[in-house]
Amino acid sequence: MARPKSHKSKYCFHKTSGRAFVRIADRQIWLGKYGSQESKDKYDAVVGQWISQGRPQAAPFTMPAGSGITIIELAWKPIGILPRSITRMIRCDPMDIGSAFAAR
Repeated sequence: MARPKSHKSKYCFHKTSGRAFVRIADRQIWLGKYGSQESKDKYDAVVGQWISQGRPQAAPFTMPAGSGITIIELAWKPIGILPRSITRMIRCDPMDIGSAFAAR
């Protein structure tokens, strides 16, 4: 994994709104009008609090154990269509993908 360029999150400018924000732990925190003293003070407070908490990162998304749904099912189920070849692929051994498309 690459080393981060800085241990401190950047003070960023949102072009369309003209507001300042900082991204911490995969969350975008709005600070106020870009360049204002208020937004810079809020930036220092938010980053200081984040550092004092030990720089916690966002928890990675994980599927609950035993949920039994695959990406393919998740993508096709809302439409109500599961093509036969994909249905076979779901039930086959993942190491033997070729058998899912074999003629039956």
